[in-house]
Amino acid sequence: MNKSKVATIKNEHSVHINEHWKEINIFNYINWDDIPIFLEISKGNSFRQAAAKIGCSVNMVRARVDRLEAALGVLLFIRTHKGVTLTAEGFKTLELALEMQTATARLTFGTGNNALVRHGELRICCTEGIGEFWLTPRIGELQDRLPNHMVVLQNDFDQKRINTSGFDLCISFERPAEPGTIVTRLGSLHFMMYASETYIRKFGEPASMDDAAKHRVVVQSAPGLLHEAQSLFVGQATSSKMATAKVNTSYSLFRAIANGVGVGALPTYISTLSQQVRPLDLPVRLKFDLWLSFDQSARKSVPVRAAIDWLRDCFDVARYPWFGDSFIHPAEFARLRAFWETGTAMGERAGIYDLDSDSR
Repeated sequence: MNKSKVATIKNEHSVHINEHWKEINIFNYINWDDIPIFLEISKGNSFRQAAAKIGCSVNMVRARVDRLEAALGVLLFIRTHKGVTLTAEGFKTLELALEMQTATARLTFGTGNNALVRHGELRICCTEGIGEFWLTPRIGELQDRLPNHMVVLQNDFDQKRINTSGFDLCISFERPAEPGTIVTRLGSLHFMMYASETYIRKFGEPASMDDAAKHRVVVQSAPGLLHEAQSLFVGQATSSKMATAKVNTSYSLFRAIANGVGVGALPTYISTLSQQVRPLDLPVRLKFDLWLSFDQSARKSVPVRAAIDWLRDCFDVARYPWFGDSFIHPAEFARLRAFWETGTAMGERAGIYDLDSDSR
């Protein structure tokens, strides 16, 4: 499609693409068979790659794009010798095309449908700490179950941003209340105060919460569970006064505590991942429930159900009892680890990821 043709079309339809789609009856203007081709090109920024993936000629791909651009009255791609890139209108069209694709897929409620927010992608949004430490090392297991899908795991420390808008599954510490959302409890996280041996040798071990107030404290300064946990341990005002170092991610918090920067609140499962930190026997312990949510229209989606089964395995209390309702002191984890290392029914080490071997 040449530029002069595009310019003529734009003059005829001189409205913003979103308004353009609203004002005309788009069902009478575009061929829906062109949308999957447009989406495939957008993935790889290449007509040739899209043609190979779809199984057609490059000329046919170009012809379909020309037809779609003519129907919409906009230029969707900038062509260069290196490939193609989406224009501003192309990005807007991509967003709308994905929304249409999702809506169309989720109208299929029958058994065995493949409804996903984005075709070919299984998208999970997760509270940052559990996603970083516990789920990321296990993504390979989900890929084995969904070999034809890309797995997308987005970790976020802000609970209010964890919702089913744009994601197939969400894992958060706030129970979702949106209409049309199916919610189930995955497990519980138990929190204690932790410190490193290096810190304890240098500054001693806090014997009480009053004593802890005299120590160096590391806090996660971001809207999320660890920030709230720290405040609940000692109170918001005291937490702010006690803090001698602030970080914004769970991983940074762990590394700071492990390197003797100070004491801080961590989930007890961290003891299964690292020997660099140890729990402090202070009288305050906290428990938070972990919630899994997804849109009810995806309840019979095969890839979504496979991901739910994977998540249930990841938080199976029989294998990982620290996610249960009852508090188990990390001192007991060593005994449980012996079961994994000897390959008993608990599983051959149950896929425990060793943070101490992390090279970051």
